[in-house]
Amino acid sequence: MINVQKVSTLTMPEGSQRTITIKIHDLRQDSDDLWSVAVDVEGFKTDHHVRITGCDWLNAIEGATLFIRGLAGGHVQDLGATIVPNIVPPERKELTEGEHAQAISEGIKCLANLRKHAKADSQPSQESLLELNAMKRALQDAREGAIGTDFVPDDALIADVRALFGWVGEWVTAGLRCSPDLVPLIEGILVKMRVDLNALDSAS
Repeated sequence: MINVQKVSTLTMPEGSQRTITIKIHDLRQDSDDLWSVAVDVEGFKTDHHVRITGCDWLNAIEGATLFIRGLAGGHVQDLGATIVPNIVPPERKELTEGEHAQAISEGIKCLANLRKHAKADSQPSQESLLELNAMKRALQDAREGAIGTDFVPDDALIADVRALFGWVGEWVTAGLRCSPDLVPLIEGILVKMRVDLNALDSAS
C-alpha cells in the first residue's frame, strides 16, 4: 500500500512561513484497466484533495507526481517563495526569446485542444498541465518585458491562466466531468491573446 507524506516549510518573500503537507496514498485498482491514487496538498490558500487515475498503478503514481509538481510547484513559483524540502527545480533556466515564443505557441495549441475536449466533455491528456504551466511562466516573463507579444500579458490574463490550470488539474487528474465554466474561461483567454475563435472552428 502506497502511503507517502512529506511536510515542507514554505517561506514567503517577506519572511513569513507556513507548513505545506503533501500526501500520496490509497493506491487501488478500480477496474481491469483503471487504477487511482489519492493526493492531498494542504497549506496553500486552497487545499486540494483529488484522485489521480491511470491505466496501471505506475501511470497513476506518475500522474500524481505530475500533479504535485505542477500544482504545488506552480504555487511556490507564483508566490516567489521557497520551500524546503524542495519540490521544484532548484534553478529556473533563463529562456531565450525563441523558447518563450514556443511556450506561448504551444500553450495556445493546448488551449485550443482543451476547448475541443471541454465542448465534447472528453478527457485531455495530463501533458496539458505541463504545457499550461510553461505558457504561464512565459507570460509572466513577457509581462516583465523579456519578450514582445502582440497582446497584453497583464495580471488579469495571467490570473485567468492560473485559474484554468487549477480547473484542468482536477479535470484531467481526478477524472472529474468538465465544468460548464471551462469553455468560457478558455475562450476568454484565447480572445485576450488575440486568437480568432472562428478561425479555430474552421480549422477543426
